[in-house]
Amino acid sequence: MNRKILSQVNVLRQVKFHHSKIPLSIQLDKHLSGMAETPYKVDHDTKNNHFFINLQAPELKAKLEYDWVTPTFVDMYHTEVPPEFQGKGIAKHLAKAAFEYFSDNDITMRPSCTYLQKYLKENPLPKYLDHVEKKFMSRH
Repeated sequence: MNRKILSQVNVLRQVKFHHSKIPLSIQLDKHLSGMAETPYKVDHDTKNNHFFINLQAPELKAKLEYDWVTPTFVDMYHTEVPPEFQGKGIAKHLAKAAFEYFSDNDITMRPSCTYLQKYLKENPLPKYLDHVEKKFMSRH
């Protein structure tokens, strides 16, 4: 999110995102994203290729799964939130973390998950669009 937009927004939320051992922070704008009041901690499991949020116990989590097509190209194919947690903006946190991470690391993305396609249409940031597979963009 660019600094101009951030400076115009009064309410910012912060979600902690961890990759490897280096914690990163992603500033999420409550007004622009329409997310719930509670911040969620998004983790990235690089070994199992998914971003996730532990919701109660470790076995109850929301996740966004992807596969590596090539070393610089991922297919983000599935987003899942347990039924009792749906409609609370949790999937948006996962989508934001994944799009930010892959864009920042210059990885090309194919959002084959229909939720991620919707998220991209609602959040067509240039840095995201620059990293979405060109063939995918021409079909959608």
